[in-house]
Amino acid sequence: MRRPTAIGLILLAGVFVAACSDDTTAEPINDPAQAADQALDEAASQPNPDVTGDGAPSTTAPDTTTTTTTTTIPGIQVDETTLQYNECFDQRQELVAGRTRTITTQIECRHPHRYQVFGDLSYPALTGTEYPGRAIVEDYGLSSCYQMFEDWSGSVYETSALDIRVFIPSQSDFEDIGYRRIICFVERFDGDLLVGSALGQGL
Repeated sequence: MRRPTAIGLILLAGVFVAACSDDTTAEPINDPAQAADQALDEAASQPNPDVTGDGAPSTTAPDTTTTTTTTTIPGIQVDETTLQYNECFDQRQELVAGRTRTITTQIECRHPHRYQVFGDLSYPALTGTEYPGRAIVEDYGLSSCYQMFEDWSGSVYETSALDIRVFIPSQSDFEDIGYRRIICFVERFDGDLLVGSALGQGL
């Protein structure tokens, strides 16, 4: 079936109005064109909520509510070389001016955290000694920290939930300012966060 056009509907409406109108109040509209004009005029006189008084489309939008969530990271930003025995901390990576920078944040151990310091030592080298290489310094640090681990944690490393990590001197700090400190710290093997101090907990 052919679908009626809009103008066809207007014409039919005009004829219907003419047929149903009261003969005593108005004369029938027999001209289809006149009926169409009248129907259009009536439609134009109806208010349109999408159009403003000057004929421009309305820009009124539904009321919306915007919720902003702010995440607060507990603790204070520190240099990793200043971390002390039993202190807890986190680290995260940030992109600054196109370069990746590591941010170290010291946190109270009662808050969830990823790492905890359990010891430190000094690499045995005289002032002016050439840097022996990162791998050598790191191996020395891990071996030395391993010897401290059981007394501190209350568990044997081989069956512990904790892994041993170290911060070691960079070549520039080692050679330029004689920095020798190695920091021993732990994190969980499974990647979960620590809550509370791991000291003597047998993890």
